[in-house]
Amino acid sequence: MKHNLNNLKNVVIVLIAALSLINVLPLAMAETNISIQDVQLAPGANTTVPIMINNITDPNGVGSATIELY
Repeated sequence: MKHNLNNLKNVVIVLIAALSLINVLPLAMAETNISIQDVQLAPGANTTVPIMINNITDPNGVGSATIELY
């Protein structure tokens, strides 16, 4: 009887761990993608180009990003 109780306890622990991973893995796999087209300019020239930012995960539903160009 004690052996069966230990097996049941181990199964419950494994199930709890598996369910925890199901909740955590999507957050760990989320990845933000930033895309910008190729731009060639002469020195001193100005231009405007679109920047696409996809897959922003924000619990408030509002995404933001800081973009620094070097």
